[in-house]
Amino acid sequence: MNNQNKNKDKNKTTSHEEDKRILVKIMLGLTLFTTLFYFIYTMITSSHVVSQLTSIIQAALISIFAIFFLFIGMQKGNAKQDKFIIVAAFLLTSYSGFNLLTSANILKLPSQNVVSNFTYKTLTEALQWSKSNNIELVQVFENSDTVEAYHIINQDVEPGTLLKNVKTMTVTVSSGPSLEKDVLIPNMIGWNADDVLTFIKKNYLSNVEVIFQYSNQVKDTVIHQEGSGELKRSDKIILTFSLGEEGSLEPIKMVDLSKLSLFEATFYLKRNGIPYELAYEYHDSIAKDYIISQSLAKNETAIPFETKIVLTVSKGAKIVVPDLYKMSIEDITQWASDNKLKLQFEDRYDDSTELGMPLEINVNKDDVIEEGATIKVVVSKGKLVMQNFDSLQEFKEWAMKYNITYQENYEFNNQYEIGKIVKFSHQNGETIKNDDTITVTISQGSPVTVPKFIGKTKSDIQKECNNLGITCTFIYGGYTESIKKDVATGQSKGAGGNIVKGTSISITLSSGIIEKVKVPSFLGKSRNEVESQCNANNLKCTFSYQNGFNDNVAKDHVVSQSVNANTTVNAGTTIHITLSNGGAIRYNVVIQQTYFTAGNPEQSKSTLLSKLQSACPGVTFNIEFRKVNTGAGLIHPDSPTKAGANTFIQGKTYTIIIGSY
Repeated sequence: MNNQNKNKDKNKTTSHEEDKRILVKIMLGLTLFTTLFYFIYTMITSSHVVSQLTSIIQAALISIFAIFFLFIGMQKGNAKQDKFIIVAAFLLTSYSGFNLLTSANILKLPSQNVVSNFTYKTLTEALQWSKSNNIELVQVFENSDTVEAYHIINQDVEPGTLLKNVKTMTVTVSSGPSLEKDVLIPNMIGWNADDVLTFIKKNYLSNVEVIFQYSNQVKDTVIHQEGSGELKRSDKIILTFSLGEEGSLEPIKMVDLSKLSLFEATFYLKRNGIPYELAYEYHDSIAKDYIISQSLAKNETAIPFETKIVLTVSKGAKIVVPDLYKMSIEDITQWASDNKLKLQFEDRYDDSTELGMPLEINVNKDDVIEEGATIKVVVSKGKLVMQNFDSLQEFKEWAMKYNITYQENYEFNNQYEIGKIVKFSHQNGETIKNDDTITVTISQGSPVTVPKFIGKTKSDIQKECNNLGITCTFIYGGYTESIKKDVATGQSKGAGGNIVKGTSISITLSSGIIEKVKVPSFLGKSRNEVESQCNANNLKCTFSYQNGFNDNVAKDHVVSQSVNANTTVNAGTTIHITLSNGGAIRYNVVIQQTYFTAGNPEQSKSTLLSKLQSACPGVTFNIEFRKVNTGAGLIHPDSPTKAGANTFIQGKTYTIIIGSY
């Protein structure tokens, strides 16, 4: 009986274990199916995901783990192990299923706000987003050939960044192509007109003039060009195209020129010889410098050089300026962006205008402006308040940055080191009004009382200066009657006054007690003797020569002296010595008839001067002409100096008269 009961219990246990194994197998199969399905789904749908490879590897690892887990779970274990496998399989299935549902966007959970990607989007969109999310949007404008004007080129905060971590974002906004950019203009002689148009548009050339004229060249080809090589887009280029041979143009069926650019429309008319006039008007939907309408409708006939067409050109939308002073900077920016206007911002502190509101604008309410106009806005940075500064330099940089007027006062102060700030006229946190001047008081340190240096020696003065922390410089003021050398006779700052430590004071020292000298007589002595005697007597001698000649005193000998002999003077006194030029030389010269050329007074003068100046150095000859009836070119009968033997004295002047016509 007991054996039968035991067998029944055993069969019951076996049956219960088999039921658990079936549940294990079901859960393992469900896990494998879920993970493999998640892997396949990820492979198919992750092509648009930035981290595609990461997503695929994650799904693959889960699938491999599921397969390995299946293999382990299929091994026969005890009841406790089976329970663990069932729970683990349930969690793994739940994980794979959750990822699958969120990846497929079936299960949507709340998420934190992140920064959007505004690249290529309009500035208006970025402004609206920043305003709704309370983010300060800083705009930097930059030229771009690839991004349309007033669209975002890039942003300094990565898309996907948590919004709660962002206070300010800078966006670079396109101003459109730069007309100052350099481009290489090829030689386009022979180019077809359509190829030229394509090149102009592709390179954003803004100052191209086209001329069409009759020629024997192929119609619509460039026959002359002014401007090539490296040029700016705004530089002038003149292209002349051929109209073909004269009289070859035929009437045309007019095309629709509306919505073409002014350049394209006039290019079409010029190449077909159609004269035109331009009229301008505002238009809400057609951009500036694009055609609104034409006076000759599409498909009507236009005769070259006869039919005149009026093109109505858009000035862009008529922009009436609102009251910008009542708008926020964000609203002004959006208004400018919507109307294709250019913005220039400056900022300035102001004690009466709220932070972020406009202070100055270069246009007024109800002004009418055109598309592309520049709006200059000075924005208030709110009230400027006084700060604490660690140094005078820091304060000066701050004052310069915010254009604040200040003045410096200096005072002696025992509590503050030299150069340190003692106080400001404005307290920390106090509002600085627009017309305020800040006074900064700067310490000169503890005062130094200037000693009396006069009468002290140079070495004692230097020690005293070093002890006081001041700089002393020394100069010699010459000899004195009674004060020894290197003793102070004067000082640049008076004794008893207060000065700043480090101040420089100039001390005048005596060159010593002056020596007395009796001036010797130099009269009749040679220059060398005088120089030797001056040196021996500690005198300074200067020399000059008397005017004219002196027959009584030899050359280079003393004629006179500025201080009389036996006069007592200070050593070092300057004595001026006048020297003789010596006696005048007498020249005995024969003026020969060969010196004269009959009939040529000028030639006679030239030859005579050359001969006499060579023979009589130091003698001056004055040659004059006087009219004669005969004997031109010869010595005149009234000449004071005659032909033949003459004596000429050095230093004197002689007149010779030559006959002339």
